[in-house]
Amino acid sequence: MKEIRISPKYSLNDWTGLDLGLVGSPDWKVAIDIFQDRIEGRFLRQVDELLANKNKGIRSFAGFVIIAIDCLLIETLEQFNRGAKRTGKDEDEKIFHDFFQRSTPLASFFNTTDKTRVFYNQIRCGILHQAQTKKKSIIHYRIGTPVLAWIDPNDISQGISLNRTKFHREVKNIFEDYLLGLRKGRDLNLRRKMQRKMNFIAKQS
Repeated sequence: MKEIRISPKYSLNDWTGLDLGLVGSPDWKVAIDIFQDRIEGRFLRQVDELLANKNKGIRSFAGFVIIAIDCLLIETLEQFNRGAKRTGKDEDEKIFHDFFQRSTPLASFFNTTDKTRVFYNQIRCGILHQAQTKKKSIIHYRIGTPVLAWIDPNDISQGISLNRTKFHREVKNIFEDYLLGLRKGRDLNLRRKMQRKMNFIAKQS
């Protein structure tokens, strides 16, 4: 039977064979390595390839794909952070709002759930469900622009101007902060929730 891989470097057996019962188990390092390899291999390296592509025609028009990947990553990282099998019913917008609060620039912009709802509906749902942004929301990579701006500050329902490169950088920073928290191991609950989510993944593989 072909070995099932849950990340580029690791198989299902690598995860299920870990002993994570004790706080000081050396297997925690391997567990976090597996988690990191899964996130980087499925999401972050793909975006890195798009951003660094030498073909300008590919690089210039990769915004929708990059933000689509970022939206998938946001949801999965919040599930890991909560130890949840899936996003709970009617919690979709809250997942994004809670995630944004982990970044100073994003938290400053999305300082209310109403503002997060604009992103969720017009960008996340627009791209993933209709392959286009809604209203006047746009995704770009113009140099010298902020990570996020309102199309009309007096009417946020008109949409968001999103710098894809800077937005992705903030998403990546949140991931790296979370990863650092896991490696420090001071918050055992953080590790246990990550373990719970990985166990859900292992059972479905």
